[in-house]
Amino acid sequence: IRAAFTWLVHVRYLAGNPWQAVTDPATVKRARKLQTERALSLDLWTRMRASLAERAAISGAEGARWRAARALLLIMGDGGLRIAEATAVERPALAWLPADDETPASWLLEVIGKGMKQRYVPVSDECIEALRAHWRDRGLDFEAADAAGPPGFPLIAPLVVPPTPRARAKFGTESDEALSLSNVPGGYSVRGARGLTQWAIDQLLEVLPELSDAERRKLGRTSPHAFRHTVATQMLASGVALEVVQRTLGHASLSTTSIYVSPEEGRLRREAAKYHARLRQH
Repeated sequence: IRAAFTWLVHVRYLAGNPWQAVTDPATVKRARKLQTERALSLDLWTRMRASLAERAAISGAEGARWRAARALLLIMGDGGLRIAEATAVERPALAWLPADDETPASWLLEVIGKGMKQRYVPVSDECIEALRAHWRDRGLDFEAADAAGPPGFPLIAPLVVPPTPRARAKFGTESDEALSLSNVPGGYSVRGARGLTQWAIDQLLEVLPELSDAERRKLGRTSPHAFRHTVATQMLASGVALEVVQRTLGHASLSTTSIYVSPEEGRLRREAAKYHARLRQH
């Protein structure tokens, strides 16, 4: 209502804004606006990465699917990409930067996020290894000079065209059977990437050793966006500055990023327990 009256005054439909006399109600500023508890623990995420690497070594069609899933999960879990960003990013957006004084050599990924805002996020060598393997499955040379040429080849793409009307229209084929994509441009849809993520998680629930009941529940509820939460919470837990995490995630406001500090409440409880224990000793 306030915005409506402001607009009416702006377009000179009203001479004054009667809503200025209305006092805003007091509201509680909650520490958690997002489901930050969905973030994976460092131990669970590390074990998942190791299992993804093992599965990606399998030969045949199943191995190729694992390699695609590994590339997708690592790019989301390294750079905090939204799933729509992960499906849209193309090979020219990825650049190798040499070492500079105290800054180590690294791969930097250009991401166009919400509101067409550009940001750059570093990705790990492990993620690049996964992308190289996935590109070999697609019959493409990740290191080729023309990799930075004309856009159209996404970093992650399906290896076959599903026999559905939508897929046939997207990839320009009339076949009723699944076809190999080889080096045909075109990537996953958001829906397809979600499906690949869910398939990988379902499989990991079966192959990950010694999952506790809590970890099994956590992994079973994991969605693509949970990897974005994981990046934020683990970066902050590692001592990365809040504004750096903000830039990595592409948040417009630092206050949005600050909600990820709350999952460190375990540390808060441990430190508070020291204080309470000292009180009991006197």
